[in-house]
Amino acid sequence: MEDNDSKKDTFLILRMKARDKADLKNLAKKRGITLSRLVLSCLANKSVPDFSSRLILLQSIGGLVKEMNAIGNNINQATIAIHLIKHGRKIASGEYLQLSESIAIYHVKEQEIKMLLNKLIDEQFSV
Repeated sequence: MEDNDSKKDTFLILRMKARDKADLKNLAKKRGITLSRLVLSCLANKSVPDFSSRLILLQSIGGLVKEMNAIGNNINQATIAIHLIKHGRKIASGEYLQLSESIAIYHVKEQEIKMLLNKLIDEQFSV
C-alpha cells in the first residue's frame, strides 16, 4: 500500500457486476471512507476502518452549532433590550427571564458540544 505522502497518480479499472459495484460503494459510504481506501485496505489485508460513528458525531455537532447560533441570536436581542433599558426604555415583563433561559440553554448545548468533541478526539487517537 502506498504512503500517505505519495501522490495518487494512476487509475485501476475493474469489470464487475453492477450489483457488486453498488455493494462496494455502499460499504465504503457506510464506513465513511472512499472506495479507494476500501480497496487498498483489503489489498493490504488490513481491517477496513469504520468512520461512520465519526460522521454521526460530526452531524450531531453541526446540529448543536446551529442551535447555539439561534440561542446566541436570542441572547444578542436580549442584550440590545438591556442597552435600551439603560437608556430609559422600560423592559417588558419576561425579557429578563427569556435572557436567563437562553443563557442556560446555551451553556447546556456548549457542554454537549464539548462532550461530542472529546469523544471525536478520543476516537481519532484510538485508531
